[in-house]
Amino acid sequence: MKRKQVLTAVVTSLFITTACTLEKEIQEEINAPVALQLSSRIKASTRSNTQSTSITEGQTVYAWADKTTGDPHIKAWTLRAKGDNTFTGSARYFPQSGEALNIYALHGHFGTDMREDITDFPASGLIHTVSADQTTTVEYAKSDLLYAAEKSVARTGASGGTKRLVLNFYHFLSKVEIALKAGTGLTRNDLNGATVTLMNTKLKADFRPEQDNEISDGTARAAMVRPAATENTPEPILIPAKVIPGADYAEAVIVPQTIGDAGEIPFIKVNLASGRELYYKINNKTFESGKKYIFNITVNLPGLEVTSGIEDWADGGTTSGDAEADENEIVVRED
Repeated sequence: MKRKQVLTAVVTSLFITTACTLEKEIQEEINAPVALQLSSRIKASTRSNTQSTSITEGQTVYAWADKTTGDPHIKAWTLRAKGDNTFTGSARYFPQSGEALNIYALHGHFGTDMREDITDFPASGLIHTVSADQTTTVEYAKSDLLYAAEKSVARTGASGGTKRLVLNFYHFLSKVEIALKAGTGLTRNDLNGATVTLMNTKLKADFRPEQDNEISDGTARAAMVRPAATENTPEPILIPAKVIPGADYAEAVIVPQTIGDAGEIPFIKVNLASGRELYYKINNKTFESGKKYIFNITVNLPGLEVTSGIEDWADGGTTSGDAEADENEIVVRED
């Protein structure tokens, strides 16, 4: 009888030990680190163009993550775009407490030094600068100001595994597309060696990435960006000269602003290889956040014929304006 009691006690002890070990292993599995892996998506525009659906390879993105309680969890996580909507960067994990995260990410050309794991999410305005020479893909991409925010991201998926999150980035500046076409008195070869310059644009934007705003709303996005108030004298932007048919549009990113509010001023300058300069003027033209402005320019002698339109980088619309002869009596007309 005593032997049976001893055996029963041993079996009970083994069962309790096994159960405790199993419970501990389950709890450790639940609390195992879950990696956070970010990728990007930019809504495609109506025409294929640079950085329309993915961030250009080599461009830098900074990401922050706060716990839903408001406490910072990740600071200035530095990522590099691979050109296929994925990033390279050091590993980051969800809180083992299981809390969800609010995640924010920025791409831009900022004067602020972002230090990984140290720099807090910018509580005040950031100064973003577009490049004065956007003839290369790198300088164009660097000029493009992008922002993404994703709220209440849950720590889901296999414990000890990876949570993959796609961030939806939005364009916050304005875009200009220009294409040249040979018209009266010229051939396509006459446009070889031509250059195109955007005139009288402010290059610096004051960007205030509000964490509480719903960035899927275009009005909310537009309220976050404006021309910088100081040290922002209008300057020219050099862009490629693209000739149609056979070439896509030349592209430039500009700060949302009103140009020509003091009267008609040159906005587009076309320099022919012959040395002749042709201008397209605008008067009180507002370039809006997230909008794309398209200019089809037929180069005639003695002037330019311009048709223009305006589209969202995602949706669309149209607009028109006025122009007249410049000081050299070169006629510019917009239909």
